[in-house]
Amino acid sequence: MSSATRTATSSACPTSTPPTTSSAPTASPASGTACSLDWGLQGDLLAWHKWRLGWLDDAQIGCVPATAARTFTLSPVEIPGGRKAVVIPYGRTRAYVIEVRDALGNDDGACRTGVLVYQVRTDVDSGRGPVTVRDAHPGSSACDYSSGSFNSLNDAPFRTGERFHDSAARLTVQVLGRGPAGEWAVRVTRRP
Repeated sequence: MSSATRTATSSACPTSTPPTTSSAPTASPASGTACSLDWGLQGDLLAWHKWRLGWLDDAQIGCVPATAARTFTLSPVEIPGGRKAVVIPYGRTRAYVIEVRDALGNDDGACRTGVLVYQVRTDVDSGRGPVTVRDAHPGSSACDYSSGSFNSLNDAPFRTGERFHDSAARLTVQVLGRGPAGEWAVRVTRRP
């Protein structure tokens, strides 16, 4: 393991500094445009990166480091206050992150909003895919106004009643619903 690689298990939960990765997303669309959006690249930064940069504090990040079932209320990063993400570390160099994406701020061109689930690998260098968005709709080719071959993940967020499951990580994320202020309730279950 290189010196740039950090373990996700021991330090991915908010107790001090987030684990180091070499991933750094770029760019944002012009406000008011109907652009295609692959999360973290053309819209706003992912909550994981904002946390690592110190733009979100530990109190805004939930964590499920071991076997548990917990419900979280998450609000979009563009809205002040509230919990912004949940980190679920597993293995030495991997974690899942759950956050809410809404058509606000740099994401105002988003064609689908909801709960975004992605995997972070701290053992993969930037440019080689350290962040992998999990697609709630893998059978679709994206939103109407974008290219499915180029931006197939812009409809990736999960909505009410949808769930994500990774049997290897023993993880299930169930989207319970959206509240009146744009917050989303999610249930995170980790099995032994």
